[in-house]
Amino acid sequence: MPSVDRRTIAIGVMTGVMKEKPTEPKTTRLFGFKKESNKETNLKQNHPVRRLLIFQLKLAVDAIRDILLSPISITASIIDLIQGRKGKNSYFEMLMKFGRNSEKRINLFEQHQGEKQTIDNMLKQVEEVVKREYKKGDITTKTKNAIEAKLKLSRVEQQKNSPE
Repeated sequence: MPSVDRRTIAIGVMTGVMKEKPTEPKTTRLFGFKKESNKETNLKQNHPVRRLLIFQLKLAVDAIRDILLSPISITASIIDLIQGRKGKNSYFEMLMKFGRNSEKRINLFEQHQGEKQTIDNMLKQVEEVVKREYKKGDITTKTKNAIEAKLKLSRVEQQKNSPE
C-alpha cells in the first residue's frame, strides 16, 4: 500500500472512506543494518529543524529579492512614464514577470511542487554532493569529523526512539 500521511488517514477515517489505519511497511535488516523504509526517509527529509533552516534560508532570499525589487520597480516605472511604455513592453511588467518567476524558484511556502528549479531542489543536489564526497573521503578532516559527530548523535537518538 502506498505511503499515506496522517491527515489523509484521519480524513479518510472520519469520512468513512477508510475503515482502519493502513499498515506501514516494516523495516528489514540487511547485513545487520536496519534498512530504512520510505517513511523513515521522508521523516529525515521533513525533520522540523531541517525544514526550519530551509525556511529561514528561503525567507532571507525572499527578503533580499524584495529589497532589491523595490528601487528597481520605482526606476522601471519612471522610465516607462518617460518613454511612454505600456502593457507587456513596459519595464515594470517585465519586472513583475521576473518577480513571479523568482517566487516560483524560492518556493517559500512549498506551493510550487512541480517546479524543477527551486531552492528545495538546489539544496537536495548540494546535500547529495556532500554525501557523495563524504563517502569518497574527498572532504576536509574538520568537515568529516563534524559530519561523523552529527551522524553518531543521530544514531544514538534513533536507538533511544526505536521500540526494539
